[in-house]
Amino acid sequence: MFARKAHDVLAQAPEILPGTFELADFTADIEALDQLRPVFTRIAALAGRADDTEMALGSDIFTAALEGYRFAKLAGKGTALDELRAQARVRFARQGKRKGAEGSDPA
Repeated sequence: MFARKAHDVLAQAPEILPGTFELADFTADIEALDQLRPVFTRIAALAGRADDTEMALGSDIFTAALEGYRFAKLAGKGTALDELRAQARVRFARQGKRKGAEGSDPA
């Protein structure tokens, strides 16, 4: 708002400006911003939808990973399960401490 008001005042009285002040450039910048704002708004909306999609996919992937891990635990032990168990221990290490269950194995 300040910049627009300043532009309006300066455009009405350009004689108060020194010769080094480029009022035409100031005007062009405001016009360019006015033209670009709708584009920026659309880009921001698209980025928001992309973030929502990433969050939803991440949630689905994590849920599937936990479910698969549970099935793998039921099926037995093996090298792959040991690797999953180690990853789960790292992933959930702080969570167990927050709940007061230190030393609990999420596996």
